[in-house]
Amino acid sequence: GFCVPAVEAMSMSIPVVAIGAGAIAETVGDAGLVWDTGEPDVLAASIKRLVCDKKLSEELGQRGRRRFVSAFSAAAVDTVFSRIIGEVP
Repeated sequence: GFCVPAVEAMSMSIPVVAIGAGAIAETVGDAGLVWDTGEPDVLAASIKRLVCDKKLSEELGQRGRRRFVSAFSAAAVDTVFSRIIGEVP
């Protein structure tokens, strides 16, 4: 389902490593590193990448913040709800 911890991290410009299953990968999009289920070595490598590559870590943090503002902030949600409500007869 929807991944609140990932959205909270993105809201604070914290880079995210997320599992590539279901809505979690969709929630994170290109704003984080996504790893496949059942591959702990890939998870470890992704975390190590973020720790060792400060430029990547900062870029993903910035992407996450932009994604949060555009898709998950109160203003973004209000826009979507207003559009949906406006479509109801």
